[in-house]
Amino acid sequence: ETGWQVKDWSYLFTSTFPLFLLSRLIDGVLSGRTAEQEYKIPKWLNATLIHLLKIDAFFLQKMRLPYGSSIIIVATKR
Repeated sequence: ETGWQVKDWSYLFTSTFPLFLLSRLIDGVLSGRTAEQEYKIPKWLNATLIHLLKIDAFFLQKMRLPYGSSIIIVATKR
């Protein structure tokens, strides 16, 4: 017993998961990138990713997302 009761759960970042997976696969092949290089992205790409996450948020209000790179759990203390 953990003292928590799970009320709901879902995956997050479904729409960006293919990009995340591709990035990790490329990173495994092309090592040598620094953490600073990994997180420097153009403004247009950042705006695109934000738009995709808004799509995820819309669907998350209606259903559990089938896969993603993160999980969200809503729980209450017993």
